[in-house]
Amino acid sequence: MVAGIAHSQSPNTITVPVTTAVTLSPGISTFSVSVTGLFPFTQDQALSSLQGLGLAGANLSNIGIQSGSGMVLVTYSFSFTTDYSALADTLSKLNTLQSASQPNVLLISVGATIGASPDAWIQAHQQAIPALLTQAAQQAALVAAGMKVNVGPIVSVSDSSYVLGVQGYVALSVSFAFQ
Repeated sequence: MVAGIAHSQSPNTITVPVTTAVTLSPGISTFSVSVTGLFPFTQDQALSSLQGLGLAGANLSNIGIQSGSGMVLVTYSFSFTTDYSALADTLSKLNTLQSASQPNVLLISVGATIGASPDAWIQAHQQAIPALLTQAAQQAALVAAGMKVNVGPIVSVSDSSYVLGVQGYVALSVSFAFQ
């Protein structure tokens, strides 16, 4: 856990930033799959080339068109999320689709990220808050002692927490009244 330098944002308050990092277990796999073909390549053809993944038009995230050398390429990008436990099976299906020769398909490219499940992040976030509030109160007490005042109650808490993949950061800015 890290505490920052306390400061006063408004009269009669002490504001203390506190942060902690939490490492979460993988819970979800998010995939981005792009299928490229020669114009007039359609979305239905792209989806057909990804048969077995359970994708539909709702998974479409982007359509790209590129021209040059007398050709027009159309790329349909789809995104979907699976449970982390299905990662190996999904990668195997994607590898099979990439290796298969399919009519009208020039290229299937795949990107994947692994992240924590939203429920795991919510739980870790909630579990970290009491310790961070205690740490903030300790830091505020030190600042208040130096100012020769007493720390009062919490008047506001700002939460700028976030998660990237399986690494989460619980970041609070806690303001205390002082007397």
